[in-house]
Amino acid sequence: MARLIQSTVSAFVFLVATSVAAFADREAELQRLNEILRLDELFEIMAEEGDLYAVDLEEQLFAGKGGDTWRKDVQEIYTSARLKDSFWQMFSEALSDQTVSETLAFYDTDLGAKITDAELLTRRSFLDPAVEEAASEIVESMVREQDPFLVSLREYAKVNDLIDSNVVSSMNAQYAFMQGLIRGGAVDNSMTDSDILADIYNQEPVFRADTMAWVMSFLALAYQPLTESELRDHIAFGRTASGRQFNNALFSSFDEVFKDVSEALGYAAATYITSQDI
Repeated sequence: MARLIQSTVSAFVFLVATSVAAFADREAELQRLNEILRLDELFEIMAEEGDLYAVDLEEQLFAGKGGDTWRKDVQEIYTSARLKDSFWQMFSEALSDQTVSETLAFYDTDLGAKITDAELLTRRSFLDPAVEEAASEIVESMVREQDPFLVSLREYAKVNDLIDSNVVSSMNAQYAFMQGLIRGGAVDNSMTDSDILADIYNQEPVFRADTMAWVMSFLALAYQPLTESELRDHIAFGRTASGRQFNNALFSSFDEVFKDVSEALGYAAATYITSQDI
């Protein structure tokens, strides 16, 4: 009996030790994934995008009456560390151990670094509307010249569901923004949830056209440094089970972050809209 108890205890200790080691390995891999994707930099860029968006919202909704106070409100909503923490909790939990390992195997390479560098550089450069316009002209030129690289870019967008997922995310963000306006008292109470959804659904073609233009412009500029072979490897990863789970985790996590941000923006904007109406 003593030997049986000793064996049982030893087995339990072994299982606990193994579980702890596995957890430590996963945490180390997740930390490495965070580093090679350079997510801190991405969320810093998103915070800068928020500053620009604040100016647009102010001009559209309350005629430049927000000033420094409004921009401070938006900066608090777009705090990069807070957004990153919210995203990371959802994103990391959505990835299996296999997906984490296989995503590292792809991105922790010279090609992976090249892709990440190019995407971040392009995202930051798009803060300048002139750069985004120039990227759009690149796409137009590729269409005219029937550039075969454009075919591969479109395939990449399709494999990774970049259009539909971004359209859905944009519509969800718009719905959340309207909910924030309602909560803040800036929208007539007679407007029902069904009214909001119907209005957003009617705008779907606009969301889709804007998304297609932005995505293709982004890809055309970001992936210029890639060879056809490198882009094919990128597409191939997206077709794998791990690539799909990685991509789905990205979109679902960003979608939740953008919904939270949009609702908070709507609520904050309502304060200025209602004070302007008084």
